[in-house]
Amino acid sequence: MHTAIEGNEAQSEYFSRPKEERFWGVDDALEAALEVRDKTTEVDWHTSNMSIETTDEEFWVEDPKTEDRFLRKGLRLILKGSDHEELLFTNFSFSQFVKKIKAGPISYLATLPTDIVCDILNYHIRTTSAASFDNYMKTSRYTGDSSLLIRSSETMNEYLMSILSSSYERTWDSEILQEVKDHMGDNWRVPPARAYTGDPRAKVATAEDCLSTATPMGVHEGDMISPAGAYVSDRDSFLYLVNDKDYVEVPDADPLFSGIILSNSIVGDRAFFSSRFLHNGPCANHLLIGLKDAKANKTIHRGVDSRWEIKHNIRSAFSLDGAESWQNTDAFDKGGIESGIKRLHDFKLKDRYSNPFSPTGRKMAVLAPLETLMGKSNKKMLGDAYDLAEAHPEDGHKGSDTAWGMIQGLTRLSQQSGYQSEREAIDILANNVAREYAGSFAKHF
Repeated sequence: MHTAIEGNEAQSEYFSRPKEERFWGVDDALEAALEVRDKTTEVDWHTSNMSIETTDEEFWVEDPKTEDRFLRKGLRLILKGSDHEELLFTNFSFSQFVKKIKAGPISYLATLPTDIVCDILNYHIRTTSAASFDNYMKTSRYTGDSSLLIRSSETMNEYLMSILSSSYERTWDSEILQEVKDHMGDNWRVPPARAYTGDPRAKVATAEDCLSTATPMGVHEGDMISPAGAYVSDRDSFLYLVNDKDYVEVPDADPLFSGIILSNSIVGDRAFFSSRFLHNGPCANHLLIGLKDAKANKTIHRGVDSRWEIKHNIRSAFSLDGAESWQNTDAFDKGGIESGIKRLHDFKLKDRYSNPFSPTGRKMAVLAPLETLMGKSNKKMLGDAYDLAEAHPEDGHKGSDTAWGMIQGLTRLSQQSGYQSEREAIDILANNVAREYAGSFAKHF
């Protein structure tokens, strides 16, 4: 399943992850993921052998639609006849459970006394299990089974981490990180990031910590840094890697580095995500600067084939020859990309009917052919991009009247937009400009 990448994925993780989920690199992230796996157990069970009881334990519940939080007191899940007989809920697993048995909106349940909520949930458990049995009798397939993920805690309590359908095929974070470790080689690394507030592991960056070719907005020797870019929790993982040894030279501009982002959930929160791309590198809080040529995939955790597909995508992402063939496109060609960028860098956009001697005339000379090719509906975006390119010559182009200048202007315009749909439209427009003027190298954009 193909998908898009916006460039702020790694930055979002940087700002949202607590310090206990942050790691320096693949090795210590893998160690944490293996520890999570050791403390969790997968159990297949059926709703007819479940019930809800009251307890003195409390937990916070979040409404997935409104993000309102409620303190829910006194509920635990009983698995009749199981070695894991009494399970406490987490915020996430309670939401999953209520949705699975179709017990109504969480915001409504939060307003009711505990004993009434207990009765409501038990009622829906009975109706759900009856419907599952009827379906089994009709299809000769026992579809009512649930896949439970259970975690043991230091207090000897056991928690339900997730409850999913029996068709869910979990790929553990430790499996993904081991696959990464086996195929990343020596050139790939987690890039450094600015120190996170309150992390006792913060230190002064050395030359060895920094990328081999430092970007202006990135981490430099002497800056304070702390673990970031590799994240593992008892729910999911996220990894951002950069190849800073084998990069693409761009005339009069910053080089382009290959990057990879991988993310996964072991509780059914989202599909496995993988992306391979070119960019000018990360800023100090891992915003992807100058994102280009991004290819991304999602794999739903369903069926045994999903495990093979996930591992195949990881291996392909680390192979230059396979980085684009996994998307059924032409093979990744570093020389072709460099040649295409050089052509875009030098290509002058002009309309012979406009007056090139006035600022307005120069702008019209550039925009007229673009509007003809890209459509007049894109007139405002192209005009705004021209103005940004004119105002920011430091972006590494030879002028707002070049194809590369307009692409850089569109990139800035996309980064400034607060709407995902608008960013996607601008990014598509920038890609179309690149394809139009890259000549024989258009296939690389």
